[in-house]
Amino acid sequence: MKYPLTEEAKTTARALVLAWEAGEIEQRTLLHAPEKIVNNRRRNFLRIGNNEYLPSSLKELSLFGLLVIENDRGSNYNVLLLQELRNAVENDFEVSDYFLTMNAVGNIIVNSTTGPVQGVGYNTGIVHQNVEQLADYMTASLGQAFLETQTDLKTAIEELRTAVGANQQSKLGKVISELGRCLQHGANTVAIVTALNAAAPFLQGLMSG
Repeated sequence: MKYPLTEEAKTTARALVLAWEAGEIEQRTLLHAPEKIVNNRRRNFLRIGNNEYLPSSLKELSLFGLLVIENDRGSNYNVLLLQELRNAVENDFEVSDYFLTMNAVGNIIVNSTTGPVQGVGYNTGIVHQNVEQLADYMTASLGQAFLETQTDLKTAIEELRTAVGANQQSKLGKVISELGRCLQHGANTVAIVTALNAAAPFLQGLMSG
């Protein structure tokens, strides 16, 4: 299973690791995102080496524990790059045991995508119910008005609500990808981050054995 990152976030991750390994930036580094005019709009772009990236990629990478944004002051970001970021880039963004452990829900152990879930008071019915609750929580957090403007995200959440068995993992991945796309475009940022934080722990419960 791979980290459900947008392509922009993956590109930013590769650039950070390349600059880190080349000694161009330190593990704890200050990154600048100066403002520029694009299509008559003021936008900030993160500078890494000679290229520019969207600052929202840093927030996306931080959500999955690949780096830590220690301070965010306007167009300046104090960032701590984690070894997990390097591991992710080297392994084509395969989810590591570290990520799964850190985001585990209780002591759930999934033996297979369709088999029983063992743990303290957990079974397949409870896991499915939790996915439905997650969909309800996301809908409430994001708001119907916002979801009406993001039809792909709304559809993904509705499909997650009714997903069963092996489909749950892919349906959740689709929801997270759509949330990342919205975050990349700077839409409803606070609500999207809230939804992403709620979704991340469920990756452990839905991981195939």
